[in-house]
Amino acid sequence: MTAIARRIVLTVAAAALGAAVLPGCGAKGRRDLPLNVTTVDPHTAPVVSGSRSNIYHLSSCLYARDIPGEELLGYRTPQEAEQTNRSPCAVCKPKERFVAPEEEAKPNE
Repeated sequence: MTAIARRIVLTVAAAALGAAVLPGCGAKGRRDLPLNVTTVDPHTAPVVSGSRSNIYHLSSCLYARDIPGEELLGYRTPQEAEQTNRSPCAVCKPKERFVAPEEEAKPNE
C-alpha cells in the first residue's frame, strides 16, 4: 500500500470514528496533529500556533500576527498546545503569562 493510500484509509477510518480531520494534516511540510487533539477557532483562541511551526504563542504576541491565516491553529490553553509537541515562544512566554478566561472574570478579593 502506498503512503497516499494509507493516509486516505486512516483519514476515512478516523472520520468514521468521529475524529476531526484538522486543516493541513498530511500536507507536505506540515506537522501532523494527533487525531484526538481538537483546535478552537484560531481567531478567538487565547493560544495559537502555525501548522508548520513547533512554537506556540499568546494570540497577542508579535510573532503570532505573522502566521498566515490558512496555517493558524488555536488552542484553549498552553497545555493543549504542548500536547501537540509544540514549545512555548521565548518572547511572549505563554506558559508563564497565560491567564484563563475564568480567572480574568473573577473580581479581586
